[in-house]
Formats: sequence, C-alpha cells, structure tokens
Amino acid sequence: MLHSRLIGLLVKQIITNVLSNAVKYTDNGYIYFKCDKVDIEEEKATYRFEITDTGIGMHKNYLEH
Repeated sequence: MLHSRLIGLLVKQIITNVLSNAVKYTDNGYIYFKCDKVDIEEEKATYRFEITDTGIGMHKNYLEH
C-alpha cells in the first residue's frame, strides 16, 4: 500500500510540474489535459495521461539538455 501511495504522489508531482510549465509558457491558446484508464487487472490499473498546449515550446538546441 505504501508503494502505491508513493507512486501516486510522484505521478501527481510530475503532472503538476508539467501543467505548471504549460500555464507559465502559454499566454494565449489552450492547455488540454486528459486522463484515461486504459486497463484494469485485479489490483493493478494502467492509465494514460495526455497534456497538450499551444505554448512557445522549447528551442531545438535546448532539447539536448
């Protein structure tokens, strides 16, 4: 149970960081967030998270970092 709570907190932190950056760098346009439950097996579930925005993005040279 502790392991699943830790994973949940980490996923929450990652999503919060990504959405925070999307808000920071999207002056006009939209931010789209979607979460789908893809599969359920006994006590395990698989989710897919999709985040899209119309922000400025990263410069091609920065992607290497």
